[in-house]
Amino acid sequence: MIRFRPEGVLVRTTPTAVTAVLACLVVGIAVTGCADGGAAEPPSADQMLDDANATMGALQSVTIHTVTKVTGVMTSPAV
Repeated sequence: MIRFRPEGVLVRTTPTAVTAVLACLVVGIAVTGCADGGAAEPPSADQMLDDANATMGALQSVTIHTVTKVTGVMTSPAV
């Protein structure tokens, strides 16, 4: 769609639906990795453990974020 600004300048605008479709296409291509239809051989358990060990060994620090949600009232047993 082409619109005119008050100054008389042409401005090309993209409708929201077109933008959404293009975003979905880009995400879909990125997720599939442009696969040629052939499935790659999954790594072995040993390879996954070696990769995880190398990754964890390379870390300088670790931050853990937690959220505690109280789901009920806990009562202590009668003594």
